[in-house]
Amino acid sequence: IESYVQVIHRKLGLRHTVDLVVTPDRFALPPKPEPDGILLARERLNVKGPVIFVGDNPFDIHAAKKAGVTSCHYDPTGVVTLVEAKADMRIRSLQEVLDITAL
Repeated sequence: IESYVQVIHRKLGLRHTVDLVVTPDRFALPPKPEPDGILLARERLNVKGPVIFVGDNPFDIHAAKKAGVTSCHYDPTGVVTLVEAKADMRIRSLQEVLDITAL
């Protein structure tokens, strides 16, 4: 997972905007849909304001809901509806994350 994350950061040019990556390789946490990874990131980054958690499967959406943060379903195909995903919002490209957060 760690090498995959590095490839994504490089391809999207996100290295300068990402302060922490939580993966099973780095932290011993229960898997999603448990919210532990989201809560750990929020604590480590000392985030007091709103959080948007982007994920591409139902476990991600459930974890976001359990953590009490905004869930964003990444659906590049546009096939899954918000109702089906049960997400608060949906994006079709990862570039939209930057647009939503105005980074």
